Amino acid sequence: MTLYFAVICIVQTWGGLAWAGHELCSFNFLLDSARAQDRPKLVASMNIVNGTMYFLGSMTGAVIVSVAPDLLNPFFLVFLTSGLTRFAVCGLLLGRLREVRVVEKTSYRDLFSRVSSVRATLGPAMRFFVLPAKRPTD
Repeated sequence: MTLYFAVICIVQTWGGLAWAGHELCSFNFLLDSARAQDRPKLVASMNIVNGTMYFLGSMTGAVIVSVAPDLLNPFFLVFLTSGLTRFAVCGLLLGRLREVRVVEKTSYRDLFSRVSSVRATLGPAMRFFVLPAKRPTD
């Protein structure tokens, strides 16, 4: 039983981190792709859709728990269904995303050299917050 609990905690932690990254990326994409005057409406629409999906997901989980067969742990079935549904949604929407602005092409080698450094007093270090190159003014 504790093994199931540990697996569920690890999987849900991983899924929560991935979903938080997805939410952050989608919100940043919304801000990058929308005109300034359209942003409040789009943010409100995004919050309405998110709230509706949270509600539907919770209700679906409640239904799954109530109708789950006795052979399976109902909560395990809910977590499995939740994970598979999230992967399916991301997989279906992945091909529809396009970058809407001009971005700097960066190779993995250049990215590694930008985030890593060696300092005389600290030794090797990694910088996880890297400011982008300055954009040319329009």
